[in-house]
Amino acid sequence: FNGFFLPHFANFIVHYQKTLLWLHFSSILETIFYHSLTTKPAFQTELIKETWKHTKEQKLNSGISIGLERGLEQGLERGAYQTKLETARTFLTMGLSPAQVAQGTGLPMETIQELIES
Repeated sequence: FNGFFLPHFANFIVHYQKTLLWLHFSSILETIFYHSLTTKPAFQTELIKETWKHTKEQKLNSGISIGLERGLEQGLERGAYQTKLETARTFLTMGLSPAQVAQGTGLPMETIQELIES
């Protein structure tokens, strides 16, 4: 009787301990899951804040970069336009015709006429 009963009893005890351990573990998991649904732990809140701050900084830096690029483009365009105007004035003082000045600078005839009148 003892030879038959003890191994099965030992298996039962091991299985029972595993079941208790699993029940305890699942209870802990359930508590954690419920807690995560009802409240945000401090580390999650900090993580969200840091992510938001990082994203906000990225957007700000991106906006600054875009603004600098656009400003640089506009500055270059204005500088090129001013150079064309100065070249047109020089051509006009050299005695070139308005058509030649327009062709040489790429400026429209209206702009050349305005330079002549001013």
